[in-house]
Parts: sequence; structure tokens; C-alpha cells
Amino acid sequence: PLIPALDHGMYSAERGFVYPSIQIGHVLVPVLSGMLGVGIVLLMVVPLLRSRRYNLKRSVAGGAVIAGLVTGIVAIRCLFGGFGQLRLGYGEVAVGWIAAAVGIKAWSDARRVSVRQLADCMAPALALFLMVMGIAGFLAGSDFGRPTDSPLGVTFTNGLALAWYGTPLGIALQPTQLYESALSAGIFAFLIVWERRRPPAGTLFLAFCVTYSAGRFFLEFLRGDADRGFLWLLSIPQWFYLATLVVCAASWLYIRGWPHAQAMRSHLRGLHHPQPSTQHH
Repeated sequence: PLIPALDHGMYSAERGFVYPSIQIGHVLVPVLSGMLGVGIVLLMVVPLLRSRRYNLKRSVAGGAVIAGLVTGIVAIRCLFGGFGQLRLGYGEVAVGWIAAAVGIKAWSDARRVSVRQLADCMAPALALFLMVMGIAGFLAGSDFGRPTDSPLGVTFTNGLALAWYGTPLGIALQPTQLYESALSAGIFAFLIVWERRRPPAGTLFLAFCVTYSAGRFFLEFLRGDADRGFLWLLSIPQWFYLATLVVCAASWLYIRGWPHAQAMRSHLRGLHHPQPSTQHH
């Protein structure tokens, strides 16, 4: 019953740009899918442009991105049956990210390059990708926020947003999609600036994971879509972000302690296997 009244793009007087879809000829293309393509292009191009900074061949950086995309897509396809729905669930997204990380690690081992360098090279591209997807979510009306009286509130009026994502219409909502996009843009700027200080390998990627997970943990309190699932007082994504922070903290301690551990191993090796004296009596 919604179809005859659908408007493929409109502007709401209450600060609401709503473009759940773009019609190309007789084909209706969801904005999320189109913007996903833009994000993937950024994921491919940015690491290629940054590869020389990390002494990586462009073929290695580009191959790592392809390995991550392929393994993530295959994992989602095999475990959840593909991409038939308009929006992936949080479990599917988490599995995709984990599988992508495994694929990139396997690629780095095969090419005998540091996975930490690859991760640092790709971190700003990931921030840009998430920035684009935040804008896509806002245009499409997905991942909407709670009702609000704030002047920043956004009112969605497009029937496709309701039909596809369950977005409430005619009610001012928190623009959580734009908050996420702004968070990702800020992280991108932070990574580019901090990178000039040449932090230890792997810490740039950890900084991305920590800042994004912490920011998204608090943004979840402003979300209004109930299909995220909840466990006790927190949403399922919030538990995932907490787990990410714990893993990042352990990884940070490991990276910071690695040089000291290497020095200690060398010292102990020297005690057990002293070098023969070169002096002649």
C-alpha cells in the first residue's frame, strides 16, 4: 500500500533530507548500496596512495584490501546466506570484519610483510569508509536515532525509509548517522596528524579501533532502532565495542612490551650461550 505514494527523494522542512533510493531509468538503487560502492573505492585507492609511506608495494597494499573484502564477503555468504536483505545485521557485520582481518593476516604472511604496517596503512581508509557509510545511513533513513526535541533533530518523511528500515516518519529523531560520520571524519584527521609522529607499528590501527569503538559505544545510547538486540542494559553492538576495546588494550600492551621482551630474550640467550673470547694469551 505504500508503493503508490513513494517519493524517491524529498526535503523535509524539519531538517530532513531523505533519499532512501535513487531511480536510474527503471531501476531503483538503494542509497546504501550505491554509497557502499563509493566506500569500497576509497578502501582501495587510499592504501595505494599511502603505501610508499610504509615501504609497501602498491600491489601488496591493494592485494591486502582485496583479500579482506573477499574473505569478508565469502564469510557472510557462507554463514548467513548472502546479501538478499537491504541491510546486514550486526552479527553479519561483525563476522565480516573478523573474516576480513583473518584474510589480511593470511595475505601478509604469504607476502612476508608486517601485518602491523598493513593495518596502519589501511586505518585512515577505514575511517573514510565509515564516514561515507554514516552519510549513506542518513540519506537512506536507516540506523536512526531516538526521538528528540533538540534543534538538531531530523524528521524523515519518505515511505521507503519506513518500508525498508522501519524508520518512524514525521517525528524529530537524533541524527545519529551524522554523528557517526563526524566521529569517523575526526578520527581520520587525528590519524593523519598522529601519523607524523611515527608511532610504533600497529598503534595507528589500534588508535583507530579504540577511538571508533569508544565513540560508537556512547552513540549507541542515542540510537532508536530496537532491532539491534540487547543483553542486560547494553545493546549487542555495545558489547562488541567493549570486547574490541579489551582486545585493543591487550594488543597495545603487547606492542609496547615487545621491544623489551626481545631485549630480554637476547640477554638471556647471551647468558646461556656466552660468546667465546677473542683475546689471545
